[in-house]
Amino acid sequence: KVFNITLEEGFAEALLEKLSPGTADIELTYLQVFLDKIFRIATTDNEVESRDPQITLSLSHLNYIGNVSDLLGSFLDDQIALMTDPEAALTVLKAFVSGKGTKRPASEEETIENVISLGKEISNESVTEFIQTFVKLRLLRDKDDHGRYELRHDSLAEKIFEKFSIAEKELLEIKQMIENAFQYFLKRNLLLNNDDLTFIASKDSLLNLGPELKKFMDDSRRHQKEKQSVFKRLIVISAFAFILLLSTIIYSIVRRTRISDSSKLAKESMTQFNRPVDRLCLAEAAWKDHNGDEAREALLKAFNNSLRNPDNDSNFLKLQKEYLIKCRPVSSIIEFAQCSADNRFIYGYTCDSVFIWNRNGTLNSRFSHGIYPVISMLMSFDGETIGAVNTDSILTVWDNKGNLKFTHKTRYNRINKDQIFRFTKDNRIIVISADKDADLLNLKGDIIQSFNLHKGEVNAVDFSDDGKFIATASSDSKINIWYQNSEKNQYDLYNTLAGNNDTVYCVDFAKNSRYVLSVSSDGRILVTSINGNLVYEKNSKDEVFTDNTLGKPFFSAFDQSGTGIIFKTYKSNKNYNDYFMTAIYTGTEYYIAISGQDAKFDYIGFSPMKKYLVNISGNDVSLISRSISIPTAKVLFNSYRLMQINGQKPFFTPDDQYIFTICGNTLESWFIDIDTINRIADGFYQKWIRYEY
Repeated sequence: KVFNITLEEGFAEALLEKLSPGTADIELTYLQVFLDKIFRIATTDNEVESRDPQITLSLSHLNYIGNVSDLLGSFLDDQIALMTDPEAALTVLKAFVSGKGTKRPASEEETIENVISLGKEISNESVTEFIQTFVKLRLLRDKDDHGRYELRHDSLAEKIFEKFSIAEKELLEIKQMIENAFQYFLKRNLLLNNDDLTFIASKDSLLNLGPELKKFMDDSRRHQKEKQSVFKRLIVISAFAFILLLSTIIYSIVRRTRISDSSKLAKESMTQFNRPVDRLCLAEAAWKDHNGDEAREALLKAFNNSLRNPDNDSNFLKLQKEYLIKCRPVSSIIEFAQCSADNRFIYGYTCDSVFIWNRNGTLNSRFSHGIYPVISMLMSFDGETIGAVNTDSILTVWDNKGNLKFTHKTRYNRINKDQIFRFTKDNRIIVISADKDADLLNLKGDIIQSFNLHKGEVNAVDFSDDGKFIATASSDSKINIWYQNSEKNQYDLYNTLAGNNDTVYCVDFAKNSRYVLSVSSDGRILVTSINGNLVYEKNSKDEVFTDNTLGKPFFSAFDQSGTGIIFKTYKSNKNYNDYFMTAIYTGTEYYIAISGQDAKFDYIGFSPMKKYLVNISGNDVSLISRSISIPTAKVLFNSYRLMQINGQKPFFTPDDQYIFTICGNTLESWFIDIDTINRIADGFYQKWIRYEY
């Protein structure tokens, strides 16, 4: 009204709508800019047309100007152009725009970081000046309570965003993505994935990220590298596993084929050929295909058959002379025989004499053992001395030529005749005493020391393998352990084992000299450390006995290999002379030793080198492979019988090369060292094709 300016009808409403569509809030600065622009256009038009001092603001002028965005863009360009460094000024404004072209609040510090992120170097003072200038120009709102500045209108952000280069937009987008991802990480602890890092592609180094974001990026990259390393390892492992699986399948197929071929050749060796060389070579071919029990059986049978039936073949006659031990027969039936610990002699007795054979079968000595029958016989570790207890309770000791050394009165329990006395490795003897618990003797028969602490009769004695301990088992249900006191030069009481509840019939040290095995009259089998700790227990009520009707154990001892327990058990009539034997494999578990479905034997024994078992049921003497096949229900099924052999009371040599049996008045031998047999058989096999028919 003052300046005679008129408005076209509807102009005010249209102007307000343009300034702020859909809302009643108006930014007065932009209203001023809008009116100023229209005024200048209207004034120019009026001067051109009529020089009339009255000015009219019309809708046509409003439409000509466009929307607020166009107006602000024009205003922005005008203001930037007036500044001394338009490029730097625009860069500062860009710091207040997000990657989506919207307003982004920022403090001075954040603005400085954002400017650097856009690849510009502007001093901190200049940034501050630009900010204040933009506040005065009403392009920025003054800082809020948090010290942050913000563009006054989204349209300004849009116009500024249009001025971003492609590279700047990309950097802005990347930074925005990193910041958003970091906020998400703080909530969910999720780092950037490999696709995100590929998109960023090390451009974060241009963004001047703060310490937190830098650590976030470093952690993300490290995590992805670890994942890639794990993935690569998984790929390698998977490839290896596949190759291993494939190899295993191929190996299994080949192995099954070889086992099948080996079985076929072994059966042919044992059933289809008569010539020793054919049988031995086919058995060797089976062994080359697979070192299984069938091939082992074929080799053992073929080799031992060739020794007994050389078929006038000079090669086998030579083998017979070298490997078949023929012991000289004696005048009466042999009742007992065993190999000496030093492997030089075989000793035994008949009803009237003691016989000692050299290892090659020649007779070393023969002498009378007296008028009373022998019930127990042992040879010293060095093979120079032999001792025997007769039914008159006299211990007699000779040298290996039969010269008497001494006699000593003893006693014994009829239940256990096997542990009346023992030799030590340094040639001393522990023996049950006639009037005390036990006596320690030298080889002259002198009593070195007597033991007498039990309240009942002693039924068994034993020496540990290392010679440091003596054990005495008594009817007072106790086992006394004595240790060698080197200072006193005698044995002192070490410990009393009171784990048995009744008469202790037997006691036996384990090979490591730290455990003892015992059986008491209530049928309990105990393995106890010399310190009194119970290691293993079985009794006649356990399922392992009742299920197999094994009766009631009354004697037990470790086998020569130290990995098995052999025990005798009587039937319900309690006739100790009518007993049978069985055994237990020892290890991490204890298993009843079974041949086929039979767990009760007239005799059973383990080979010293842990390769074989031998058992007797009636007249059937069987050599069994000790390789374990199927453990189930505490029982080991291994029914593979390698050989049936003649005779009774079999025994192994300490080196596992031979097994002997008593056959009336002589001994028979079988050579069972499979490695030697394999070497010999291979020599024949290599020349078999040229062997004369």
